[in-house]
Amino acid sequence: MKTICKKYTPADYDGIIGFFRELHKTSNHTQYWLPQRFEYAEFFIALLHKNRGVKIDWKETIFLWEDEKGKVVALLCSESPDENIFIFTLPKYRQLEEEMIHKAEKVIKEIVKQNTIKLWSDDSDTFRNLTLVNLGYTKNEEVEYLNWIDLKEAIPEFRLPEGHTVHNMVDETGLDLQHKIDKITAAFDSPTYPVEIYRNLQKGPSYRKDFDLYTTDSKGDVVSFCIIWIEPELNVGYIEPVGTDAQHRKKGLARATINVGLHRLKQAGINKAFVGSYGNDRMNFYDVSGFTNRITLHTWSRQ
Repeated sequence: MKTICKKYTPADYDGIIGFFRELHKTSNHTQYWLPQRFEYAEFFIALLHKNRGVKIDWKETIFLWEDEKGKVVALLCSESPDENIFIFTLPKYRQLEEEMIHKAEKVIKEIVKQNTIKLWSDDSDTFRNLTLVNLGYTKNEEVEYLNWIDLKEAIPEFRLPEGHTVHNMVDETGLDLQHKIDKITAAFDSPTYPVEIYRNLQKGPSYRKDFDLYTTDSKGDVVSFCIIWIEPELNVGYIEPVGTDAQHRKKGLARATINVGLHRLKQAGINKAFVGSYGNDRMNFYDVSGFTNRITLHTWSRQ
């Protein structure tokens, strides 16, 4: 099957979203990005890194492979951008992966200007993992999970502590958005950013104000938050980001905030909700919250 490799342009955005949808339908989740992770990177992460002084636009790291009809059949990209590279292929085009890995090595060396590459792979993906071994890569301890909950089943119940209220962004009356942003970034121990970047996030096609949730305490301070992106064709929700202000943790606030969102997804007829998590620290949190299904991914490196 003949394919052409090309650099990403904004005109390719819709084709890539369609690619991720097809990937999710045909790959039994082994390809672990939902369309909304790409959307989140495009409408938020890219501007965030630019605001923080990153010189490389993440779009410079995106390459796609198209068939003779111009359909996207494979994709590689970073996200930050940094030494992390993600590779995705439709099942019929997996023979492209060795070529894509070599392309990823060039991207890291020539565009990202790093000497070390980290390629992400699903632990259950025997084909890719064997390819990586044959190319001299070794598996690292660094781990990420894609967790999901079946909303057709019963959802665990979690209630907010007294004096706390969940809101959404449909009505911003009384909300200081910069205050909310400051609380979001503080939860991740990262620098804050201007309101304009959040407003650009809200332009994402899957963003809905009624699923942009935040919890306030009795003083009106934002203490927890999550955004749920709706994927209409796959009929799933994708939660990104989720967090709690450091001074208000261990109260069940994030769990209760997500729980409100899950019930609203179920009421809207959504079948599943997905959320990613980096490292092992939060696995108990997602287990208790009802996210008992997951894909496990590790990075692979070669100097």
